Amino acid sequence: MRRSLISDSPISIIPSYIHPGLGRSVSYLLNKVTRTQLDATMLKVLPLPNLPFMPSSADMDEVKPPLTLTYWVYSSPKNLALRSNSQPKTKLMATLNVTPDSFSDGSEHNTLCTALSYVEESVAAGADIIDVGGYSTRPGAVFVSVNEETERISPVVRAIRANEATRMIPISVDTFRWEVAEAAILAGANVINDVYAFTGSKSLPGSWQQDEEALSLMEKMKQLGRKYATPVVLMHSRGDADQRKCYSSYTYAETNGTAAVVEGVRTELGDKVERIVKGKGGLRRWLVIVDPGIGFSKTVADNLELLRNGSKVVENTEIGQGKYDCRIYPCMCIPYSDIDIFQYRKYQEKESFSWLSDTDWHFS
Repeated sequence: MRRSLISDSPISIIPSYIHPGLGRSVSYLLNKVTRTQLDATMLKVLPLPNLPFMPSSADMDEVKPPLTLTYWVYSSPKNLALRSNSQPKTKLMATLNVTPDSFSDGSEHNTLCTALSYVEESVAAGADIIDVGGYSTRPGAVFVSVNEETERISPVVRAIRANEATRMIPISVDTFRWEVAEAAILAGANVINDVYAFTGSKSLPGSWQQDEEALSLMEKMKQLGRKYATPVVLMHSRGDADQRKCYSSYTYAETNGTAAVVEGVRTELGDKVERIVKGKGGLRRWLVIVDPGIGFSKTVADNLELLRNGSKVVENTEIGQGKYDCRIYPCMCIPYSDIDIFQYRKYQEKESFSWLSDTDWHFS
């Protein structure tokens, strides 16, 4: 158990770090260590903070983390191979739209009474988390101000926390606005669920990197994630849900048996994930959950392709074409990997490519 704890930690935190003496990545070296049945008892966890709490300092590096409300256990593929009798439990999310115009349940649960009734029924039926949204993402939805969205969500979150039957259920806030997210967290939400992956509703693939508004929003959302130690759900999208459904620029992946939409999602979402977790102020990679965005800027055939082959979004594989820099997209976690950064550097002079982490795949 002690050996597994010592070896698993650096793989999760610094998998691509090159050992100064051996010239190999941490993930490569520790993957060479013989794995045993005992090692398989070490599982990864996703901690869900017990909120609300008030940080004790304005300096984010000195803020003490909150207590844990609960945690979700999951395992890497190699651990599952050793744990033949163990299967990870699929987490069920119940979506609560406190809006008058959402496509699924608009106006059905937009009062405290109906909202609480729905949450109680969902918890009794086995839901693991309640996702509360106050701004519809359906095409043509009416604009909602920050104040109105906050006034829709925060009272419901507080009511869920005050209700004996539901007070311990994890809550995610479905918003792309940092002000709404923080208000919901202070009311008791535990997770930020952003359909635009921290870049706002107007950001588009290939352009958000130069969009000052998108970059500013990303920084504010990252600060919230670090300040309150909340997991974040980052979804693939391309602006309006009913637009930009063409993935023809990714058809090159079909020669390797990968659908263009899968390549598009893992490339475009991966760009955002990488920006969010790397560098000063980056979020902890193990607190990031990725969502392929079923129904957002995708045809029916694309949606089915992603449902059938979702694991390809985060598998260890070559992505992109032409001269890309080699990099790792850390989606959710970095379990044991066969990637040897030292070895694939030689390809940079030929045809460079990127890598995605070999990880469990999650979506809401």
